[in-house]
Parts: sequence; structure tokens; C-alpha cells
Amino acid sequence: MPSLEGKLERDGESHMSVGPFHLTFYGLAFVAGLLAAFLWVAKAAARRGISSDFVYDLALWATGGGVIGARAVHVVLEWPTYAANPERILQLQQGGLAWHGGLIGGAIGVWVATRRHGVSFLHAADLVAPALALGQAIGRVGCDIFGKSSTLPWAVLVNGQRVHPQQVYELLVDWVIFVFLSRRSAGRPAPAGTLLFLYLLLASFGRFWVEFFRNSTMVGFFSDGQWASLVGMLLGAVGLAGLAIVERRRKPALGAGVAGRESNAQKTPSRGMAWYLRAAVDVGTPLLLTAIYYWRVGAGLH
Repeated sequence: MPSLEGKLERDGESHMSVGPFHLTFYGLAFVAGLLAAFLWVAKAAARRGISSDFVYDLALWATGGGVIGARAVHVVLEWPTYAANPERILQLQQGGLAWHGGLIGGAIGVWVATRRHGVSFLHAADLVAPALALGQAIGRVGCDIFGKSSTLPWAVLVNGQRVHPQQVYELLVDWVIFVFLSRRSAGRPAPAGTLLFLYLLLASFGRFWVEFFRNSTMVGFFSDGQWASLVGMLLGAVGLAGLAIVERRRKPALGAGVAGRESNAQKTPSRGMAWYLRAAVDVGTPLLLTAIYYWRVGAGLH
């Protein structure tokens, strides 16, 4: 039986090795983000009395759809590269996932899961939205898509050139969105779809801003990613406005969950952790992720 007690160290390809196992930092960050997102959804679902069977099915379909969608859009955008090397299309360990494609694919996966269980899509999407931001914040640590040249003190040295650490910008944006949405989900009940459209609006706005620091293809005044983000912001804003109009025209609806209902007990706010511990987690976690990112880049791990 191979020994796993060896320390974590770099191999000749700037990957990490634990005994005979060769790991990529990108893969580790990706899996860590998925695990954190799943645990958050599972905990939130348990508070609402949601079936664990649905949670597992939701995780499977949302993750699968998200990965397929993200990879498909990336391959389309980089088709000349993959046309010359088609075997690389399935080599996910080398990275290459498009955020907008992942969002579309993940939404399709959530829809499939809700159809299988007879659940409201908007309620399920609200459950997933905060977890999506959490998983993305953690996953950014392993990304190797760097930004434009920069002389700022926090720039990173890549191939002899100092560039914007755009992954740090994105993980900070994602973390702020996660904190906001998680607080919102634990607060006063809101119309189904609120967290989904808030995520779409905020995440698209954040990506629009980060695109200014990326080496992206320009299409007129903005990059291709910024145009896509503008569409996302518009959809998020229209969705929120639509929910507000519908809510104003009807009486307050009874709470609904995966089985079609949420117990009144679940609507009673829990005490949770002390405010100072929560503040420490909210501030300390992104700082820790940022420190890990700079260590990873400095060590040349991919």
C-alpha cells in the first residue's frame, strides 16, 4: 500500500506531490470550492426541512451542468487552439472554464433537478445562489488567468512581468456577494427568485469591473466578457423589478420550500454565532484565501 505520509512538495512540473500522487493546485481549489458550496447548501436545506435526496440530486445536476457549460463556452471562444489540439478539450485539469457558460449550464442543471423532484426552480436557485458565490471565491485561488501589466504594489510576477492579480479581485468580489446573499437568505423571507436575481446582478457587475484588468478581446467600447456581463446585469435588474411588481400586486404568499412548503419554525431566525466571530470569519476568510493565492503564485504551483 503506497505511503501518504510524505510532505507536500513540488515536482519538476510545478505540481504538488503527496507520495505517488500528483495533484494540481487548480484541481484542489476547484474541488474545495465544490465541497464548500455543497456543505453550505446542505446546511441551508436542513434548516428549511428540505429532503437530502433532492440536495444530492441538485448538487449532481448543477455541478455537471455548470462544468459542461463552462467548458463548452471556453472551447468555443478558444476554438482555434482546440481545433489544432482536440484532445485538450477534455483535459479539465489544465483549466479553462468560462464563468458565463458555467452560469448557464448550472442553471440548466438546477432546472433538470427541480423537474425531477417537482420543485420550484426559483426556490432551488435561491438555495444555490449564495453557495455558488462561495464556491467561486475559493476556486479563484487556483486560477491561472492573469491580468494586464501593472506597477501596483500588489501585482504578481508572472513570466518576468508584473501583472494584475485578477483572481484576487474576483475572489474578493465573490466573497462579498456570498456574505451579502447568505445574510439575506437568513433574514426576512423574500419572493422566490430574489437571491437568484441578486446574484446575477451583483456577480455580473463584479465581472464587468474585473474585465477592465483582463486581457480580453475588445468588441467596440467593451470586451466580450463585459458585453455578456451587461446582459447579466440587465436580466438581474429586470428580474428583481418583476418580482417587486408581482409582490406588490398580490397578497403575501405563504412560504414554500422543496416539498412545496417551509415550516413556520424555519422562518424564525436562529441566533447563530456571535457577531464578532461572524465578523472575524467574514474578514479573515478572504484574507486567508488571498494569502494562499500569493503563496501559490510565488511557489509556481499550478
